[in-house]
Amino acid sequence: MLQIAICDDDRLHLKHTRKLSEGILDGHSPVFSEFSGANELLFKMEATAYVPDIALLDIQMPGINGIELAGEINRIAPECKIVFISSYIFYAPEVYDTEHIYFVLKSQIDERLPLALSKAVASIAKPKCFMSVKSGASVTRLPAESVMYLERVLHKTRVVTGAGSFMTTQSPAELLSGIGDDNAFIHCHQSYWVNVRNVATMETNGFKLASGALVPISRAQKVNAKEAFFRMLAEKK
Repeated sequence: MLQIAICDDDRLHLKHTRKLSEGILDGHSPVFSEFSGANELLFKMEATAYVPDIALLDIQMPGINGIELAGEINRIAPECKIVFISSYIFYAPEVYDTEHIYFVLKSQIDERLPLALSKAVASIAKPKCFMSVKSGASVTRLPAESVMYLERVLHKTRVVTGAGSFMTTQSPAELLSGIGDDNAFIHCHQSYWVNVRNVATMETNGFKLASGALVPISRAQKVNAKEAFFRMLAEKK
């Protein structure tokens, strides 16, 4: 059974999204909850411990917009898979400030929503790998897929995600030892380890991530980095 949240202030679009989703997710026993605004969804999550497996979010809404809402969902329920649905392409770069699965234009929803939901369901089905990040007396468990890269800064490590960064005294080796996937991160520079799944392209001097960030590649690590990148591309085919 999948819990599906749909948040859109346009009632007609919300109903159309639900109807499409019902057909696409037939066989997964979806349970739908509809919300006309961000505050309504956040209230249910905080007051009743409601956690959707997938959240379909409009972006341009009164008050808290969909990108801000996604940031709150990332914080409250990082396991929730977020799909943005918007009429406006200019929001596309901004969604990379959050952890999400897909961006769908409303004008292309009939063609793109099946792909987005298929990717979301596949992500849910995969066993979760977590990175445990210690900061003082607290420990934060981050989904490994949400970590974009690690940067060694003096005697500390900066853990960078789409929703922010964490500083820890743990070494990169210690952080990576617990995620259970030896090929998830590439040691591409003396001070950098990049999550290969977040790499968009390999440039002359670094890996360009989907967020637009550039993680440097050193001359010493270039051959290994290139091999790992092409191995990742082959796995995606």
